[in-house]
Amino acid sequence: MTNNSDACTVLIVGGGPVGMCAAIGLRRFGVDCTLVERHASTLDFPKGRGVSVRSMEIFREWGLEQELVDVGLPRDESILAFTGASLLAPEFTRVGLPATAAPPSPTDRLICDQIAMEAVLRRHALEVGVELRFGTRMTALAEDAAGVTVELSDDDGVTSALRADWVVGADGARSLVRERLGITRSGPGSVSHAVSVLFAADVGARMMGRTAAIYRIGDLPGGALLAVDNSRRWLLIYAYDPAVDSAATLTDERCVDMARTAIGDASVAVQILGTRFWESLALTCDEYRSGRVFLAGDAAHVVTPIGGLGMNCGVADAHNLAWKLAGVIQGWAHASLLDSYGPERRPVALATAEASLGPARPPAPTMGIDLGYSYDSAVVLPDGTEPPHVHDPVGEYESSGRPGGRAPHVWLDTSCTRSTLDEFGTGFVVITDPAGAASAEAAIARSTATGIPVRQLVPPDEAWREVYGVAAGGGVIVRPDGHIAWRSRGRLESSGEHVGAALLAAVARLG
Repeated sequence: MTNNSDACTVLIVGGGPVGMCAAIGLRRFGVDCTLVERHASTLDFPKGRGVSVRSMEIFREWGLEQELVDVGLPRDESILAFTGASLLAPEFTRVGLPATAAPPSPTDRLICDQIAMEAVLRRHALEVGVELRFGTRMTALAEDAAGVTVELSDDDGVTSALRADWVVGADGARSLVRERLGITRSGPGSVSHAVSVLFAADVGARMMGRTAAIYRIGDLPGGALLAVDNSRRWLLIYAYDPAVDSAATLTDERCVDMARTAIGDASVAVQILGTRFWESLALTCDEYRSGRVFLAGDAAHVVTPIGGLGMNCGVADAHNLAWKLAGVIQGWAHASLLDSYGPERRPVALATAEASLGPARPPAPTMGIDLGYSYDSAVVLPDGTEPPHVHDPVGEYESSGRPGGRAPHVWLDTSCTRSTLDEFGTGFVVITDPAGAASAEAAIARSTATGIPVRQLVPPDEAWREVYGVAAGGGVIVRPDGHIAWRSRGRLESSGEHVGAALLAAVARLG
């Protein structure tokens, strides 16, 4: 059965965290979007669990921080790495990431399994007006100068055509969108093979003082346990050689034996809830865009599970792309702004893939790869300064107000409840002090006619200037994705002309 075609402004293919984030990000700017997902519901297997600081900052921006904390594992018990012969071994160690004297964020990382996370994101997507079509797969894609036509098929066998102005492919490592575009990938490729075994074993009462996020198990070589709820549900990851083992040899009975070995009690009752066989890959697309179609998340890059970096890299993809698409669609940005998406995000994916090959292995810190990357593109205006020098770019983060980097967190109140980061997300923000306020106001007034969403922030004290590296009367322009587009280290021009020009350049309307 075939239905007539319908239309939308942006079609998002893929309903995992990255696709949901792209849809939510677009709706925050009022952009009409439709999301299609081939599965009938959100994920039913705890595939991903680690939510990075940067992802939590984005979820905080959207008002979802506390909701995710409520469904995640307690932070003080779970952001640890356990090493022992077994889960219940009498001798074990737990190591946490080193604390920082001045936390660089108003939030913190979280362990929240993807089942719970996707439920939260889906609920919020519906609340903000995303049209969700689960049980619907894309089967074909054709682009022309004016838009993209896709063919869809739902679980009832009904086929239809949908016309979209733009398409975001967030349909995973085996992306059909990427395949249809013919985009190639580069990198090491296959790294290992593993099976994930979700099982139930009621050992929570015996876990006092030993809970963690990841459990390295000495009695099961090639195996590790990951916490799902640190009580009854557990995820066993077992790396295997496909030349020796296969799905046929990794039976439920063998998985039960492995689970009991990992637990350290051969008498405990174990129920297998599900298994997933997967290949660990490290590959990055050579292009992130083809005309009106963009790739994000695993469709654009796949990394190994080490450090839990992959999903978080994809969330930042969506955050970067959403405001740019919105600006072009709504007319306040030049179409060439979209050319900056790949040059900004692809280097981050390459660094993330490299980190996932070993340097990000827990309990190694990953704050550098999470918060410390900086964009270098035509819409970031350099100020002639060098990037912060760190010895370990994966683990070390040094806050900086240099253009291209994430705008640093500074508390704006004495109760430490409102951060500079809480001011970003729905437009550009010009941050200055009272000495530069008049100049910023003049620029913003002139920018009103351009339609660029922009407002001013004057922090209540001068502490922010040292963190952002500006003198009295200076300022920065922060993009909707929280990255710095431009900085004046000295006093702003009294007319605000330079601020206004920088705003136009940041949306590709100059040059």
